[in-house]
Amino acid sequence: MKLAYLLSGRHSDLAEEEVFQLYKSYGPSVVKAKRLDRVLLVDQVGNRLPEFLDRLALVHEVVEVLDIVDKTRLVDSVVDIDIPKRMIGCVRVKKVGHHTENSEILEKTIGAELYKRGWKIDLKNPEVLLRVILVGNHAVIGIMIHKTDKKGFNQRNPQKRPFFRPGVMLPSFARALVNLTGIKKNELLLDPMCGTGSFLIESSLMGIESIGMDIQKIMVEGCLRNIKWCGQKVSVIQGDATSMPFVDNSVDGLVTDFPYGRSSRMVGETTRFVREVMEEVARVMKKHSKGVFVIDRELKEYLPDELVIVKVFEDRVHKSLIRKVHLCEKD
Repeated sequence: MKLAYLLSGRHSDLAEEEVFQLYKSYGPSVVKAKRLDRVLLVDQVGNRLPEFLDRLALVHEVVEVLDIVDKTRLVDSVVDIDIPKRMIGCVRVKKVGHHTENSEILEKTIGAELYKRGWKIDLKNPEVLLRVILVGNHAVIGIMIHKTDKKGFNQRNPQKRPFFRPGVMLPSFARALVNLTGIKKNELLLDPMCGTGSFLIESSLMGIESIGMDIQKIMVEGCLRNIKWCGQKVSVIQGDATSMPFVDNSVDGLVTDFPYGRSSRMVGETTRFVREVMEEVARVMKKHSKGVFVIDRELKEYLPDELVIVKVFEDRVHKSLIRKVHLCEKD
């Protein structure tokens, strides 16, 4: 089976890694993968759809690929594709990058050809959506099997929560970072500097057992309010990330956002603080588990030997702040 993942424009590389880490945890096995701009094409073993599709955050939609053709041959190629006549659906064209083709005309032309072949067209409540993605000189043709719930993310916007602080991550970005750990449902995720609870909210909504900690009492109380507001239950305790009250090798995944910029308490003691936190992180993480760490600097010089950097991504918050997302694994 070949699937096409339409990645976020702003964080396409991170979205790609989100997909691969979930494949590693859930399967099925990936035979090969290829990027066409923001379209990630994945050939996977078997015809079973991945279990993790509902977890995706920075992937806008997923399409089961029927064919990939030269876009100049799009209409003729659609006619040749074996599409079951029993389908009731519609055609929608998505452009990735610059294209001179008129999407509406293409949709009507392809829809007319499918109607001639026995398709029933329903623009309001289609059973299936034939998705055509124009990318470069290619047209990816397939059936849409998943569309990410942007409305749900908007409903959990940090400014709508009862407890808010500036600089908080958007829900979709927070969920993607949880997904980078590859952690599964019912496994234990820790955020030792949980702040207002963005990571904990998203992880708990995915059925992951979660625990948070923050050194400030006001943040612990505010975090609990936000979690309750989202209809979830998560343990949140007051404590110092440099001395965590957890046993060795006890958490399946870890994700946290270091304080930096105006919210930082690390002025004059950055090196010591970060090193002590990362030593504690390495102690509590299980072997081969993954952690995601967001900070305004490179983490390499602060890491103990047990932690290895897998990948680093950049997120430009504003012109004077670029935060770095480090995906690490414990040897």
